Amino acid sequence: MNNTNRVDVVILNGFLGSGKTTLFRNLLSQSKKKNISVCAIVNDMSELDVDGELISNTDIVEENQQILESISSCVLSSKKGIEKLDVSLKKLLLKENPKLIIIETSEAVILFHLWSTSRRIKRLD
Repeated sequence: MNNTNRVDVVILNGFLGSGKTTLFRNLLSQSKKKNISVCAIVNDMSELDVDGELISNTDIVEENQQILESISSCVLSSKKGIEKLDVSLKKLLLKENPKLIIIETSEAVILFHLWSTSRRIKRLD
């Protein structure tokens, strides 16, 4: 595979209250300032999707809601979560041409499953 087709992926993981969402918001802000094309995926195990709401209130997402996908009510590394992640990644890559995708997980995720999925991400152009 040609490296120009690859999309960099950052996976943010940590315990509840460890600052994942704050870091995520800062990364999105810096991406906007540096003109880096970015897409975002938020995973919240609750149905309320609090983290998704916080991320959707950033300037870069308010300008283009299509760069954000939210996956709630499941653990991202579960079979259901991986299926939802695949669908979200395909949606983002069909709508956008990101240089970077940032994924924020809930604290219960098994990172190996996400790493395996993220290794398959490539641009569709």
